[in-house]
Order: sequence, then C-alpha cells, then structure tokens
Amino acid sequence: MKMLHAIASSHAASVRRRGRRARAAAAAVALAALLGSVLLATPAAAQERPTNYTRSGPNLTLVLANCERSADTVAAVELARHSRNAAAACLSADGVPEELAELIAAFAPDRVMVLGGPDAVPPLVMDDLAKAVRSAYRWGVLQQLDGATRAETAAAAARIGLDTPERVGPDTMVLIVADGWNDADINTAREFAAGFEDVAVTYFSPATIADGLSEATVSLITDYRPARIVFAGLADEHDLAAEAAVEEVLQAIESDVSVERVALATDTPSPAVEVATLTSDARTTFEAISRGERIRPAVADEGERPPFLALTEASGLRGIGSTLFTVRADGSERMLRTVDHNGWEWHDSDGRLTWSDDEEQVLVAAPGGEAEPVGPEGTWPWRSPDGEHLLVWNNADTDDNDRLDSFEALLFDADGTLIRSLGQMDVRTWYYGDIRDFIWSRDSAYLAYVTEHTDSETGEDVNELRIEPTDGSTPPVTLAEDAAILRWSPDSRHLLYATPHECEADPAHEGWSLWIASADGSETREIGPIHFHAWTVVITHPWSPDGKHFAYEAIDSDDCSAELRIESVDGDAEPVSIAEKVEFLGWSPDSTYFEYGEVTDRPVTDYITPELSWVAHRDGSSKRFIGEVSPSLYGWIFWSHDGTYLSYTEMLRDDDGEVVGLVARAERTDGTGEVTTLAEAGSSLSWSDDGRVAYVAQHDDDGDGVPEREALYVHTPGSPDSDVELVRELPAPTRVAIWSPTDSHLIYASGSIESLVGWFRDRRGGVNVWGIETGQPRWMHRLITDVTWGEWQPEIKPEAAAEADAE
Repeated sequence: MKMLHAIASSHAASVRRRGRRARAAAAAVALAALLGSVLLATPAAAQERPTNYTRSGPNLTLVLANCERSADTVAAVELARHSRNAAAACLSADGVPEELAELIAAFAPDRVMVLGGPDAVPPLVMDDLAKAVRSAYRWGVLQQLDGATRAETAAAAARIGLDTPERVGPDTMVLIVADGWNDADINTAREFAAGFEDVAVTYFSPATIADGLSEATVSLITDYRPARIVFAGLADEHDLAAEAAVEEVLQAIESDVSVERVALATDTPSPAVEVATLTSDARTTFEAISRGERIRPAVADEGERPPFLALTEASGLRGIGSTLFTVRADGSERMLRTVDHNGWEWHDSDGRLTWSDDEEQVLVAAPGGEAEPVGPEGTWPWRSPDGEHLLVWNNADTDDNDRLDSFEALLFDADGTLIRSLGQMDVRTWYYGDIRDFIWSRDSAYLAYVTEHTDSETGEDVNELRIEPTDGSTPPVTLAEDAAILRWSPDSRHLLYATPHECEADPAHEGWSLWIASADGSETREIGPIHFHAWTVVITHPWSPDGKHFAYEAIDSDDCSAELRIESVDGDAEPVSIAEKVEFLGWSPDSTYFEYGEVTDRPVTDYITPELSWVAHRDGSSKRFIGEVSPSLYGWIFWSHDGTYLSYTEMLRDDDGEVVGLVARAERTDGTGEVTTLAEAGSSLSWSDDGRVAYVAQHDDDGDGVPEREALYVHTPGSPDSDVELVRELPAPTRVAIWSPTDSHLIYASGSIESLVGWFRDRRGGVNVWGIETGQPRWMHRLITDVTWGEWQPEIKPEAAAEADAE
C-alpha cells in the first residue's frame, strides 16, 4: 500500500500566530485611514517580506531518491519523466548533498517528492531536506512515497506518473516488471522503458514471490489493464514464478494480454541512470524549463518498425491445441487471432494471413489489422499461389471415435464464393496439402489430389490420383489408383507421383514405382521402382529448384537394394548413378549440387537421424565427404541462398562411439578453399538471403571444461571483419534460427535439448521463440512460450502493396 506524506514545518504554530497579529494590524491601519490619519507607520518587516515567501517562473517538481538504491532511483527517474516540468536528483542516506542543496536554493521547486522509506531515507535526512526546501520556498510541498517495500513504492510512483486509470484508458499502458533486488534487471527495465510514453516500471521480490505479487502491483494491473506486460532480463526460477503470478491476475480480469520478456542481447547491463551526473542534469533541465525550452522529455525514436510474424502456442485445448497470434519482432502489436486454430497460412501475393478459428470460421487479416470473414466455414484454408482461389476442408469424425475419417475439399474463389466440391480426399492429401508444390502447381493452373471413395459396385474403398485445372475448364484426369503425390516441379510443368510396386526379391518390401506426368495429365512416363518414405516430403524436395532434374532412390528388383540417381526431366539421357544404400537429402538453391547421406545406426530422434553426409555435382562428379552431420528440424546441410556456400554441424565421437562434441563449420560448395570452423563447440543454424550464416558457440568462461553459456553469432564468408555477436548469452540451448525475408531480424528457438529434439514430433511445449535485430543488435524479445510453429510474414512485392493500399 502506498504511503504519501506531506511534511509540515516545526514553526507552523508560530506562523499562524503571526498571521493573526498581521491581520489585526491591517485592520488598525484601515481604521486610521478611515479617520483621516495623515501618517501611517508600519514596522520595516511588514513592508519587506522574506524572499522565500514568493517565487517566479514556472512551477517545478523535483523527484528525489537515495541513489544507492537502484530500484528507487529508476522509479524516481521514471516519475520525473512522466511529470510536467520535473527532474530527478540524488539524495543520500547521510544527508542532503551540497550539490542538491544548491539546486533547491537556486530554483526553489514548489513540489519535492521523495521515493523510499526510512531505511533508504532516514527521518533526520527528511528533516534536513524539509529545511532546505522551506528555506528556498516557504510554501513548497514536500511529499514522501514510502511503501512497505520497493515494489509498493514503485507502484505508487507509477500511479502518480501515469495519472488516473480513467484518463489513461485500458489497453494503453506498457507495464515493465523487474526483480527489484537485481540491479542488472532494474537497469534493463529502465533502459527499455525509455522507448515508451505511457509506461510504468514495477518490481517483485524474489523472497516473497512464492506468495504472489504485492497488492499494489496487482492493483496496478487490475486498474490500468496494460496493453503489454514485459519482464526485464533473463528468467530464473523467481522470474518464472512472477510471470505465473501475473498470468493469474490477467486470467482473473479476463485479459488476453501475453506476458513478454526482454533482455539485452550483447552488452552487460550498465547503470541506466548516471547517478554521478543526475543532479547536474536536473539543473540543466530546470534551466531549460525556466527558459521555456523544455516541458517534457521526448520518447526515443522508434525508427523503421520490425516485421511481423505469425506464431502458435500450445494451448492445452482439445483439437489442434495451438493459439494463433500475429506480432512484430519486437513484441509490439501482438494480436490474438484465435485460441485454437484449425489451420493458417501467410499469402505471398498480399502478405495477409488466412486462418480458420476455433469455430471453423475462415478469416483473413493484414498483420496488425482486424480480421474479416472470408465467407466459407471449414478448416485448413489454403490459398492458391496466385491468391485467386481458396481451398477449404470439411473434415469430420463419422465413426465418432475421436479420429477424423472424412476429408472433403471445397474450392472457393478469393472472396469466399463456392465454386465446386472436389470430393472426398485421402488423409495424406489433407495432411501434407499445405506443403509447397504438393497440391497446387506454382502457377495455380492445376491441382493434384488423391480421392477416397467407395466403389458403388464392389463396395471397396478406391483411391484415385487426379489432376484437375483450377478453373474447371476440363474434367479431372485420373492418373492412377492407390497412388501418392511426391511434388509438382517448381516450374509447374510436371508432377512426380508414385504407385504401389512389389519388389520380386522380397515381397514383404513396401515399394513404389515412380512416374512423371505433364501438368495437364495428358502424358505420363514410368521411371521405375523406387524406395520412398511418405513422411520425407516434409523435409526433402526431389525436384531441383530450376525444375530440370529430379532425384530418386531406384530399387533393383533382383535384390531390392537402392541406388541414388539423378535424372533430367525430358528423360533423353541415362540417369546418373550416384551411390548405393544412401538417401537423397536436398538440392543446393542454384540446382548445381545436392546432398546425400549414409544413414548411421545411431538415431537422435524418432524421425531424423545423423547422416554420413556427402555433396556431389548433379552430373555425378565432385563427390565429397562432409562428415557425420547432426540433423536439425530443417535438414542436415544449410545452403547459402546463391548456393555458393554450405554450413553444417559435425558430430565428434570418441573411440566408444559416444558423441563428445559438435563443431560448426562452413565451406564453399565446390570444395575449393579452406573449411572455416565457425565454433569449436557449437552448431550451425541458417543463412540469410544476403549471404550471412548464423551459428551458436558454447563458451567455457571459467575454464573448468564445462560451457557456461551459448552465444549467437553471424559470419559473413570472405569478409575481413570479425563475426558479429548477436546474443552474448542465449536463454537456453538453441538449434533453430529463421531469418526474416529482408534479413533485418532473426528469430531463434530456445529450450532444453530434449524439448528441441522432440519439438519436431510433439510440438507441445518447452520451446520459446525470441526475436532480435541483426544490423544493430541491442534487445532480444521473447515473442512466445511453448511455441508450436512460426513463420515470418512474406515480403510484399511493391505492386502487390500498391494494390492492397488501393483496396
């Protein structure tokens, strides 16, 4: 509970007596004048009043704190920043410093506010201060905010600085919370607060947080209903308890605000308040105010706004169990889209987000904008690449066994008008349908899908792979029964698909036969038996990015062994044989090289295993062993976007086969030049479009052989400059990083190693996403906890942006 005291003078009674005598004397003078007195004589003191009885110039407010207490000092500075004609200065537990006394004497502030209780500012110091204030201006008001704890004092100061909740309004204020007994976090809070206008800094006590927040802080949240609540600094167990306590309050007031966290990325937090110059700065401020040049400090310039993302968070709800948000990379403009989504995607043409909410209503919105219903009800809305059509699913559990078993695909135009039903689909078409080049050709002219229906004559289930023009100008073409889609070619001219095939040498072997079809389905050609896992479409794309070649693992019918081959799309030349008993892992972006691997017998996850990784030219030349490469959610090797470089994380093992380390490396794709070791202990992450690679390095600062922290860096091949440190200390192990489309920002996923490994499969929790600017890294923002997925808003082409503005 806040305590606000007005400090009275010890001579107040004698002042009142003198006042009565002065009024009596005035009455006598008036009577004498009335009687025609010629000479009026008054004492000299009555003619000349003391100088401290009046003051000139604008009203001034001086906010003071014992500057040895960071929490009170920051609260005082923030209160001064949010008060009219105010400045902050330092008191001492030993008395009123000479510089402060001179400041008070020179400017005679009419209001002086002191933050801190008797432990911080003893009563004798308050007496000395009262004398200094009244000596400068007899009628100056001296107030003391002395809550039971520094958390209560800060909350009281915040209320004065913000004005009343009714005048501020709900969903306006930013509340920054810090451990009030941690100077680094307090300084981080102060520095971050400088970027906002309607902002307050408050604290929690690590000693008492197990019992909840202070009543003053709870009241602050309840009354003001902040638009954002941001914790300062990296989290320990006390911080997490404080976050949970805040979430309880938010739940009680039915607020959908998410609890955020911000930390300094590179620098060790320095004092946010320069106490040595605070009093002299107050003099400068008062001088400017007296000249009419300064009323209130300006908020820090925001500059160009960060890009948007869509992020989903594990909700624990039945169904998909993920809550969908849009938010900028600095945590601002966060909008809850639905508490439990039923599918979502960004669209490349206009940068808008389409999703199905928890009531299966399909909605669309620009990031930061309000949602608009598209029209149809359904789930998993997928737009065609050109944005002109919308595919929506009408799924059902017809057997009432908590498993979806009916998948009807409905085709709409962009405004939500139903065009036609494509019929019932097999579960794989729905499950993998949002993967690029799976259903839609990139030019949006054709759809490929596998139907599932019951034959009216035999009563048997029949699956048929079909190609159909999006505009419905011709009937669908059936390519095969019981087939599986691999991918459309990037140039939209061909479709790879597979039909069941039995290897004669081993009838139990589940095999497939590979086919290629023209876009309209009029021409097909069988490639031959292949080894194929349906789930690999999530990671590997068989087509080269230019659409001229494709990779497959051919099966020898004599012994069912597999051989990796590269074939041209026209089929004129013989396929290029690469190696036996290996798996294709991906193409370089320039379609020149590809990666393949020998599977080891040491699994790391249920789905992804380490590979003895190789790189080769598409003509089969230049085969080069890379090493045993640790997998990630996005593959094994990371290619630069022009295909010139590659990076990877090599696994090191001892003589017993146990993993003893990870090394991050980068090298030229063609094998020329030296291999660059990015980190002797660390992991490679991903490349930006402009040719920078992000990586993690572990640091053993105390030399005990055990790394104490992981740091995030960016390396530019060929640059004479040293690598850029983005984050000095990551909040937790990090193995995933994704660059924004313009390379201005990076998001990374941090959590325990176990949660990161299991994330690809479970998507349930334990992994947090942080965002950071890559050009001049200063802050890292925790954007979401328990993330299940996330994607940047695509970069909008200028012509698309102009059309959107016109609309």
